[in-house]
Amino acid sequence: KLRGNQGRLIQLSNGSTLRTASAQTTEAGRSKGQRAVHASEVAFWPNPQRTMTALKQIVAPRPGTLFALESTANGAGNYFHQQYLRAKAGEGEYEAIFAAWYEMEEYTLPGMGAALAKLSDHEEALLELGVSLDQLAWRRWKLETDLDGDERLFDQEYPWADHVAFLTSGRAFFANLERLAPVAPR
Repeated sequence: KLRGNQGRLIQLSNGSTLRTASAQTTEAGRSKGQRAVHASEVAFWPNPQRTMTALKQIVAPRPGTLFALESTANGAGNYFHQQYLRAKAGEGEYEAIFAAWYEMEEYTLPGMGAALAKLSDHEEALLELGVSLDQLAWRRWKLETDLDGDERLFDQEYPWADHVAFLTSGRAFFANLERLAPVAPR
């Protein structure tokens, strides 16, 4: 239950507070101890190393605390990508979590999948991963209405695998690669 809202500080009736800060400043979060930090869209921060140095000082590494980084991928090799790869390898302090677009309940057009015409090889491969026809209908709709049919842009904004997220968002560098097709795990 909300008790008060004063700009970047929200006070809850249980005594908790939520603070927001912009990553545009490299000193975000300094001087206030916190039990949790949720760092959003880290791949787009102008100076993530310096901002993270400031933020990491405010959460003590002990039980009952949380420090989470999340982001849409924004190319390969940047701070967020490096942290993700370290976490995926079991190194460092983070746990790698990737959510494919088809795992999101809202990315579907119920009842519309039955009307799909011939499926592309890419769509057939997505079916093998467990994507439903209604989800493929949503994918086609999103491609046509919001992304001008640009499948690479779809893969950037709605990746089906973590490696695709980082490859396609760095598309100028990887422009000559053949389109990757999803492969079901064996």
